[in-house]
Amino acid sequence: SGQPLSAEAVLRIGGSAASPVMAVVPWGASMVFPTNGIVEVCEGGDLVFSGGCVAGNTSLIRVLHGGRLRVRRASAIEPTQNVHLDGGELIMRDDQLTTLENSWCYLERIMLRDGARVKGAPCQIGNGAAPALWWVSGSKPSVCEASALFCNKDTTIEFKVHDVTDSEAPDFLYKGDFNARDGNSKNITFVKTGGGALSHSGAFGNLRKIDNPVRIDGGAWLMDGSASQNQEYCMNGGDFAASAGSENIA
Repeated sequence: SGQPLSAEAVLRIGGSAASPVMAVVPWGASMVFPTNGIVEVCEGGDLVFSGGCVAGNTSLIRVLHGGRLRVRRASAIEPTQNVHLDGGELIMRDDQLTTLENSWCYLERIMLRDGARVKGAPCQIGNGAAPALWWVSGSKPSVCEASALFCNKDTTIEFKVHDVTDSEAPDFLYKGDFNARDGNSKNITFVKTGGGALSHSGAFGNLRKIDNPVRIDGGAWLMDGSASQNQEYCMNGGDFAASAGSENIA
């Protein structure tokens, strides 16, 4: 039997293209993370929550370029868990053969850097007691292909996008949809901050709109062929633009 990890240990999972390494957390188990350390998924590594979860720790999950975090269980990541995608990839519910309308997976505190990518079934944002924060930084644009369901009417959700391209080009490409999860989630506060540009090419409110205007406090929000059903936007120091083919029925 192995020795338990120290509280501030660094656990690395990695391999190579020829010899990939996969760490699977099975059903009914909790990932044995260092309680206040770092779990790092490196190139050639996969961390898979197939039925288990992160439970009661403050370790940072960091996914580097060539590494993947696969979430195959509802509520596998706690709302207080910090996830940093440093060029890595996060895939939600890739175990499902059919398209899910809700992965029941929370992504409350996530940083995307240097070409990081989120994809898969829709994630839930805004389910924690503290405000949710998505932070985009680095030197290359990052991408989210997954849709988002906003969860809590009393929550603030902040997308803080830095100018990673040093130009007017988009710094964060959001290709999924934004919707309230249900009728009790329509009063959330959604804020875009930071000096970078967020390009949205999905839909907004095609299932359930949110009642408050999207507040653009900094940088730019670009509707890039996206469609918004009566969604309001408030320019509070930031810019708003729409490309050809975008639609806002407001």
